[in-house]
Amino acid sequence: MFFWGHGYLRRPRGLKGLIRRLFYAIPTDHLFYSRLAKAYAIEAGWPPERVHVIYNSVDATEQHRIRRAWSPEQGQQLRERWFGDASVPVIGCTSRLIPMRRLHELLEAVKTLHARGIQANVLLVGDGPERARLEALARALDVRVHFAGACYDESRLGPMIMACHVTVSPGKTGLTAVHSIGYGVPVVSHDDPDDQGPEWEAILPGRTGSLFRRGDVRSLASAIEPWIRESKRDPSVEAACVALYDRFWNPEYQRRAIERAVCGDDADDLMIARGNA
Repeated sequence: MFFWGHGYLRRPRGLKGLIRRLFYAIPTDHLFYSRLAKAYAIEAGWPPERVHVIYNSVDATEQHRIRRAWSPEQGQQLRERWFGDASVPVIGCTSRLIPMRRLHELLEAVKTLHARGIQANVLLVGDGPERARLEALARALDVRVHFAGACYDESRLGPMIMACHVTVSPGKTGLTAVHSIGYGVPVVSHDDPDDQGPEWEAILPGRTGSLFRRGDVRSLASAIEPWIRESKRDPSVEAACVALYDRFWNPEYQRRAIERAVCGDDADDLMIARGNA
C-alpha cells in the first residue's frame, strides 16, 4: 500500500504529530513531493528506502514547445505593450490574487528598489479578491503594475513568464516556482520552510533564484536586486533553471519514481534523475 501526498510539511510535534505518525504507519511506502518531507519522515523513524520523492510537475511537453519557439524579440514586444518601455526589467508572478500570496510585499519591495535607484515594473497574471487593493496600493506607491487578469492558455502564459526577468512569490509558493524555472526564469520566495509548498525546493539560492527573510520587505528587495541588474536575463541562469526542471520537476521523472516504488525497488531519486528506472 502507498500513500501519495505532501507528507510532512513540518516536523511532527505534540498530539497532532503523534496522530500523523500513526496514520502514516499504515502504508508500506510513501510517495512525497519533496526531499524535506522525506527528511522529516526519516526523523520520525521511516527507513529512507521506503520514502520515494516524486516531486511535482506541469505540462513539460507544452512548455518545451513554447520555450523552443520563443525569441527575445517577443519579450521586448510584450514589455513595450505593457509598459511602453522594453528596457526596464519586469518582475512577474502568476498566482491567484489572494491574501496568502502577500503580493503587497512585492509592490512595497519594488518601491524600496526605486528608492535605491533601481527601476523595475511588475506583471501580475491572475485574478482574485485582492486585485482592487493591489491596484490601489500600486497607485499609492507609484509602482507600474500590469494586471493581466486570469490566464489558463499556456501558449499565452508561457511568453508572459519568459518576458519577465524574475518571478517573485512573497507568500507560500507552489507550482508557480516549477512553472517559472521550466521557462528559464529564476524565482524569489521566502525562507520559512514551515510556510511553503514542496515546490519551494526548486529554488536553489544563487542558481535558480533567491530566498528572503519572511515578512521582511527590505530583505525581499535585496533578494530581487541581483536578477534585475541587467536589461537581459543571464543565459547561464536560464540554463540552470531549465536543467533542474528537466532533471526532477517533470512528469517523466514522476513516472519513473512511481514505477520504481510499485516494483518494490528502494527509493533513489538521484538514480532516477540520471535516467535509470
